[in-house]
Amino acid sequence: MLLPKELTTKLLIAQIKKIESHPQILTTVLNAIPEFVMILNLEREIVFANESLLDYLNAGEDVLLKGLRPGEAINCQHAYANADGCGTSEFCKTCGAVISILNSQNGNPEVVQECRITQADGCSALDLRVKSTIIEVEGEYFTVFTVSDISNEKDD
Repeated sequence: MLLPKELTTKLLIAQIKKIESHPQILTTVLNAIPEFVMILNLEREIVFANESLLDYLNAGEDVLLKGLRPGEAINCQHAYANADGCGTSEFCKTCGAVISILNSQNGNPEVVQECRITQADGCSALDLRVKSTIIEVEGEYFTVFTVSDISNEKDD
């Protein structure tokens, strides 16, 4: 039996408010995503990492207290090429991850880029599609940074 449009609209609004009133849903949803999801502060430090990333890193949530940037966390070979860390070396100027994050922080609402990150062992490379979206939480800005493995789309 279909409800009248007025009742379905009221029901929909009530359901939206119910979801919005439970902030723990956010972390549950982010942890359910198989891709890496990070929330970065304006210094590009990871302040939230979903379980997929933590599992990949073999790390617990205490890794967040280290103030790591994405390249440092996933062991990019250029992450420490400059004393200022990930995103600051000559190599980083063309990195899709850094470009995505900085463009998002500079006002572009959603920025998608691709990048290849060679890990510090020099043997492993990650082909990634990254997406950065700026959000405001209680007057402070953060970047939602998602990382998808696209190696299956790339020709070697």
